Amino acid sequence: MISIREIVRGALTRVAPAVAAFMGAVFLTRFIEYPGSGYAWALVPLATEALAAAVGYAAVLTAFRPRLHPSANVAGRRGLLVGLYTPLGILIASFLTEGVGLARVATVTAAVSGLITLGLFFPWLTPEPGGRLRGDDAAAAEALPDGAAIDSVPSGSRARERAGS
Repeated sequence: MISIREIVRGALTRVAPAVAAFMGAVFLTRFIEYPGSGYAWALVPLATEALAAAVGYAAVLTAFRPRLHPSANVAGRRGLLVGLYTPLGILIASFLTEGVGLARVATVTAAVSGLITLGLFFPWLTPEPGGRLRGDDAAAAEALPDGAAIDSVPSGSRARERAGS
């Protein structure tokens, strides 16, 4: 089972920095366009969005942790993708929520981040807690040396059908 520590590490080292970098670039382009407008206040929503995205990511992965396959690599590349897709989802959701407010922005950000996380990690969810992925049986049978007993492969798998049993 994937540890909470690994989930938190992915949220804080992949998701939050990616959201902050993406949103920071947006704020920076706005500041360059209008230099005298004083965008120092933009750091508060920027930090709020980065932390809310990390919370949404960690909450979804923690909820599905018993069913998440150990090969999901929650502190890896998919966390970075969640962090890059979340601002785009926030943009779409901002048209639907029609409002501004720090609490609303944080809630929408956490929800969008959670939905993107669920979508990216859905293939690594198993039907049972601690279960196997669907392709695991075939991969395990292909790794068997020639002449090994096929009885160790569950019935109904593709490897057993190929072996003619």
